[in-house]
Amino acid sequence: MAVLLGLHTASALALVDAFGALWPLWIGLQVATYLHFLTLARPRMRPLWWRALVAVPASYFVAAVFLAIPWALAAALGLAPLGLWIPFALAGVGLLESLWTRAETIDVVLDGVDAGPQVIPYPAGKARRSGDEALTIVQITDPHLGPFMSERASGGSASGRSCARLTSSSSPATS
Repeated sequence: MAVLLGLHTASALALVDAFGALWPLWIGLQVATYLHFLTLARPRMRPLWWRALVAVPASYFVAAVFLAIPWALAAALGLAPLGLWIPFALAGVGLLESLWTRAETIDVVLDGVDAGPQVIPYPAGKARRSGDEALTIVQITDPHLGPFMSERASGGSASGRSCARLTSSSSPATS
């Protein structure tokens, strides 16, 4: 963790002048980052206000500053970090994608005919005929508790409901 924070701090300090009038925001995000990493020494689920005000902003800032390392190197060499908004925008997109999940259904027809070297999925719901049994393959990607999914919220989130539904004992695969 020390190496991670050391790289983050060096990069963030090289970019502080580029923040200009937004320096109070830089300080707030830097404080959130240190608080977040400090609390990781004693991990436990934090309340929603903590995740909203500390953990999520800190995660965003750490990601943005790491993406901005090339700009930090340019600034350290005395060059103007043109386009510094790019890593912060990319980190923002990543943050938005992390805040919700989406479910996707792809039908693959298994009719006993060799599909060749590449299986091509049918558009969702178009291949299945009424009454046909379907093989369900479920991929649950990276479900863990943390700043983006709390223990209580996981049951109410789309991914939490999907995991519960797909792994319930009433499903044909487990009975």
